[in-house]
Amino acid sequence: MRLPILDKPKGYTLYTGKSPFNDDNIAVIAILHSDNSKTGDMIQVYIINTEINPIAASKNNRDNAVCGNCKHRGNNGKMRTCYVNLATGVSAVYNNFIRGKYPVLNEKHYFYTFRNRFVRFGAYGEPTLIPIDIVASISSHCLNWTGYTHQWNTCNAKYQRYLMASVDNRKEYVKAHSMGWRTFRIRKSNDKIYQREFICPASVEGGNRLQCFNCNACNGTKDGKLTSNHGSVTIIAHGKVGEKRFGELQKLTSVR
Repeated sequence: MRLPILDKPKGYTLYTGKSPFNDDNIAVIAILHSDNSKTGDMIQVYIINTEINPIAASKNNRDNAVCGNCKHRGNNGKMRTCYVNLATGVSAVYNNFIRGKYPVLNEKHYFYTFRNRFVRFGAYGEPTLIPIDIVASISSHCLNWTGYTHQWNTCNAKYQRYLMASVDNRKEYVKAHSMGWRTFRIRKSNDKIYQREFICPASVEGGNRLQCFNCNACNGTKDGKLTSNHGSVTIIAHGKVGEKRFGELQKLTSVR
């Protein structure tokens, strides 16, 4: 008798634990394939609050479990400037996790899962919530990766090797560089580009010349030390609505 062929999981659970930002439990989920037009088919690593769906979490300020103090998460779901659509990918990942669709992946199997692939740390959620040993292990097996953190001012400096510091103004840009970070800066269309910055080639303003998976410029310092040869990336806030909200956010936070 021929045994039935089991469906391969669409993703794996890499880590579960308690959020350092509140009392909620979180999970790190690797989704194996993506049709994201900007990133391309990268393995997308999500960090989700496992106790409440992402839309409700945003409306009740419990998204801080996975976003920390990121200013783009807004307040009670309002004035949110984050580009991630909670109603689509994030909600699907949450629902599938609750249904037990993502088996735990042991680190000894990382090689078979991540080899010859490109990885995006933090498709949603703060990637410094992924234990540094897991980030290091994945990075040692995959071809390349991207990742961004808004917790660059307080997190373990070891993440500089793997992640970009997400900054929104010149003050943050200068401080992050002084601490050893490469930066990824969101700006308005009339904001100038700073020295050592280049326009994201996967953006509209960059001509959509590349997708993230064949650019991979946003991969931290890689060798763990910032040098004058390292460039940093900048992009206009996504869309007219995104740029408008980003401008309002700058005014509210007295950022110039």
